[in-house]
Amino acid sequence: MTLDSQEKSRFPWKQTFVAFFLLIVLAILLEIGSDLVTSRLAKEYRTVFSTGTAVLWVVIGFLLVNRMRRILMSIVYHTPRHASMWNLGVNVLTGFAYLFVAVFSLRMANTSVSSLLVSGAVTGVIVGIAAQSTLANILAGLVIMTLRPYTLGQRITCRSWMFSGAEYTGVVEELNLFYTVLRDGEITRVLPNSTAVVAAVTIHSEDTAYSTFTLGLPYHCPLSAAREKLRTLAGPGTDLWVDSFGEKAVQCRARIPAGDPDALRRLMVWAETFSRDAGSAEREDLQLGVQSSGTGEREKSLSKDLSPDGDGIQARDPARPPSPESSRNRGLGES
Repeated sequence: MTLDSQEKSRFPWKQTFVAFFLLIVLAILLEIGSDLVTSRLAKEYRTVFSTGTAVLWVVIGFLLVNRMRRILMSIVYHTPRHASMWNLGVNVLTGFAYLFVAVFSLRMANTSVSSLLVSGAVTGVIVGIAAQSTLANILAGLVIMTLRPYTLGQRITCRSWMFSGAEYTGVVEELNLFYTVLRDGEITRVLPNSTAVVAAVTIHSEDTAYSTFTLGLPYHCPLSAAREKLRTLAGPGTDLWVDSFGEKAVQCRARIPAGDPDALRRLMVWAETFSRDAGSAEREDLQLGVQSSGTGEREKSLSKDLSPDGDGIQARDPARPPSPESSRNRGLGES
């Protein structure tokens, strides 16, 4: 037996039909009975009887609608693949049922429905203008539930200009008319449907689920080396790119497997170690440069002092024969 046939076999057709049939039969009986009874009652008692009948109808009608809703909602829990569509259908059907009970109760109470509809239309326009964002979420929720770009249980990543380019990743835990709820570990993210419907959605498969995180990369650490290190730590499917530039570090976005968030910590430890070693090497090179510069100045000064054009002692060339004056001076000294 296929999954669709199993879902159809679990559908409580009998209970749903019985609840709906009782609601219709009760409405017909109350309508006929109220007309027969009120025609025989005195005028002063007709209003009381009509009001009591309307209240009885509202109580019984709402109980039947709630019963039918519970029956239909049991389908949602047994069909996770189509849960969003079933949830939408149940909400729409329940809303029409409540509306039917309310309108029929007004008719039983001898209240003019047309005047209420006109005033309700005016009120609806005012409320619609004041609740544009709410209505936008509802319409977006209807679009998402109808087109089903993603369903419950899928791991997705949403990226939208309304989030300033930020990405939100998680498993779709709940989908209603107003919000899309994502679960990422211990973090729960609630995204408005008006934003999710215009977002770029990435659906991850179960074997290649990735999450995107933000980290600060020191300026001493090259981006290419950090990217290669990340791929060594977490696999070839990872990536690292620049998001913005800070005062002391480059803000980067890292795409790592969702099941291995510790890879980000290992990358940050490696980046700090790399930056510290690079800073130490740079300081040593700077010190060696200063020492080399000082030695060169001293050698240059000594060479100037020993040069023939300088003011200091002249160094004698070994290949040059001594002058007569120097020989005579040396002989006088010996005598």
